[in-house]
Amino acid sequence: MKKQAALLAVSVICALGLLLLQPSRSAQAAVVVTLGTASAPLSSNGAVGTGLFTPVSTIVISEGAPGDFPIASAVTASIVAPVGWEFLPGGLDTSASTYSGITSLQAVATASRIELTYTAVPLPGIDVVRIAGLMARPMSDATGEGAASGMGVNGTASIVGFTNTVFITLTSTVGSGGFAAPPVYSPDNLAQVVFKGGAVTQLAQDLRAVGASGAWAQDARGAFALYIVNAGFVNDAFNRAFPGGFATVTPLTIVRDAPRTPPR
Repeated sequence: MKKQAALLAVSVICALGLLLLQPSRSAQAAVVVTLGTASAPLSSNGAVGTGLFTPVSTIVISEGAPGDFPIASAVTASIVAPVGWEFLPGGLDTSASTYSGITSLQAVATASRIELTYTAVPLPGIDVVRIAGLMARPMSDATGEGAASGMGVNGTASIVGFTNTVFITLTSTVGSGGFAAPPVYSPDNLAQVVFKGGAVTQLAQDLRAVGASGAWAQDARGAFALYIVNAGFVNDAFNRAFPGGFATVTPLTIVRDAPRTPPR
């Protein structure tokens, strides 16, 4: 009887030892987030899907304690787009920390959310996930100026502190407008200026304010496009070249009387 009790005690001690040697993944805290952020101008014509896509900074998700990303295979979670915003669909760049328990990681953007899929194995380190390459834009002028947040939602995953946590904050603006300095017109009625950014309607307002009748801007191909103040449909080509207005400061050549040829 004593021998059996001794053997039982040894077995219990060995089992406890094996348990202590196993990596601990018990969840003790919620994930810690470095927000993805961006600021973009509203669409120039108010139509859905005509705004300018803007890069969103890298989203970083760190475990507050080992186990926040539970051991699982090919489980999913989502980050929902902020209200009034849409993402550019496509695959995103992802990475996990060195010695992380996350062995497989994928993030794909749809117009309305980021779909995150991961597999995690038992390792004692802190998992850190990075999601980069996301592009977003305001859906229309109806979005209104201001900030909006994108929240997390667990799918088949059970990531601690993921659901209802803010991962993205995006700010829509109407553009600061105006020019960096007052225009100085040449004898040919031309002036080089820097537009501070904003919708095409903002540009038109600023042109009128400085007595200009038109502006030349270079599109993504380097070709000049002409905007004529108060010209209505004549500006269709310009609006197609700059459908979301100007997200950042932009050099322009402005004129008091619109020339027939681009500036040299």
